[in-house]
Amino acid sequence: MATEEQTALNGGGFTGIWSSYPRRGQRLTISDREVTKLGFFIGKVAGISGDVDFKIRSVSDDGVLLTKLWGDAADLPTDPAYKEVTFDSPATINEEVRITVEFSGGSSGNYVKAQVSAADVKADEVYSLYSDSWADDSDKDLLYIYTFTGDEPTVTTQAMTDIVTTTATGNGNVTALGDPSPTQHGHCWNTLGTPTISDNKTALGAKATVGAFTSSLTGLTEGTKYFVRAYATNSEGTSYGAEIAFTAGTSGSGISFPVDDVARVSSIRHICTPGSCRMQIGLGDLGFDVDVAEATVRKALDTAKELQPIEPVIPQPTFPPTPLPLAPTPGSVPTPPSPEPPPPTPKEKIIERILTGRGPTTHLPAPAPSVPSPTPVWQPPTAARIAAYEPPSWIKKEVLPGEKVGPYMSIAERKAQIERLMKLMPGL
Repeated sequence: MATEEQTALNGGGFTGIWSSYPRRGQRLTISDREVTKLGFFIGKVAGISGDVDFKIRSVSDDGVLLTKLWGDAADLPTDPAYKEVTFDSPATINEEVRITVEFSGGSSGNYVKAQVSAADVKADEVYSLYSDSWADDSDKDLLYIYTFTGDEPTVTTQAMTDIVTTTATGNGNVTALGDPSPTQHGHCWNTLGTPTISDNKTALGAKATVGAFTSSLTGLTEGTKYFVRAYATNSEGTSYGAEIAFTAGTSGSGISFPVDDVARVSSIRHICTPGSCRMQIGLGDLGFDVDVAEATVRKALDTAKELQPIEPVIPQPTFPPTPLPLAPTPGSVPTPPSPEPPPPTPKEKIIERILTGRGPTTHLPAPAPSVPSPTPVWQPPTAARIAAYEPPSWIKKEVLPGEKVGPYMSIAERKAQIERLMKLMPGL
């Protein structure tokens, strides 16, 4: 339950309620509230008796919206004290009203008295008194408290930003103030999950309007996973937004990544355009872009471990041995032997290995054990064979225009390639 009140006396006194002035009250607006209780600070002068009623009347027609008998005036104390009633059938009120203390007995020397302030202290409310009709006095306020059924505020939690090693920025949004408005709001966090305001929290104070807000989370531990919720509190309770998680940054990373326990990195690629370079990372079905500064790229390149490629073992083609000369047939004229072809040069050997598809042994299918592998016959490369050459799949790779084609590239070559890219991009 929530309350609305005016209890500041400000050096005031009391006003009398008797047969000539049977009603005293406060004129105010109640906006869509279910009123359950009503109370005033009242007492008595001299020996009186009679019914004392607490009522809520409509300003438009003076009709009674809620009423409850407090009791007999004879039971009131001499010094004013807070007296309250609970309505039998609470009602939702959404209009301008007068909340009143009513007593029709007594006289100018015997009456019920109610406390009033010495000055108008509540905005948009005035003191009212009734004889034959209502009259308002803007210089005073009647002291009162009424209770109504309130609503908790509604708040949402947004993604964290500016995550570094020991601090981060929390983002939230109060989408409904509730009734009454929040007296406190902010973010709460812990390392176990389902954080509450009993854990670490920020306290941004009262919130008079709906809208977004931010909090600075401090005292974080580098590389630690945290759980965060936005919150807002009023007299009805504390409401929380959905829980999100993040990990505090690590020294030298320069980049903070969101936390997802079930996702795994499925793709990474660098996208460079004139003036910018960013890394696109896929996490399962998720994806996000991270802007990468030139200094970060250069640092990664400078500190990368140099991995020298292992030279593949390439089998050398076997050439047929030179046949032994046959003994001449008696009476025949010996045929002069054909000249032997010159041995292949190293360049011709490399071209031959490419044309015959004999790359690294790991890419060759294992020969059937019962069938000997055919012995390749070397032939000098010709222009027609080179033009018809289609490289085997193991030798193909994606390269930039103008780069060499080959299945192996060292880290040093990759560094040089990226350095050339950067020089071509103005602004980096």
